[in-house]
Amino acid sequence: MPFELKMKTNTRDSDVVADVYIIMSIAGSSFFWDQWSDTPDFQRRYIKAGQPVDETILAFTRPEGTGSGTAQFYGTATPSGTTTPISNSAAISFRWN
Repeated sequence: MPFELKMKTNTRDSDVVADVYIIMSIAGSSFFWDQWSDTPDFQRRYIKAGQPVDETILAFTRPEGTGSGTAQFYGTATPSGTTTPISNSAAISFRWN
């Protein structure tokens, strides 16, 4: 079963330097993008006004025989160096059988 997690960013009025946080929660553990480790982390992005970006964060095909489960992905962006979200937070679930 193929899976693709994408991030779409855009700013209308001015350029933005943003810290982007994406967390994968699976089997009671959390992993932070882009190293997918349990150490909190983020990626800094320079988003130019009027230039939308569509970026693939994670893409894979689940191998057969891997059982079943659910993973949740959570994402948000903050102005660089702050903790106040500047984006709509996003959440998506991925289930496999």
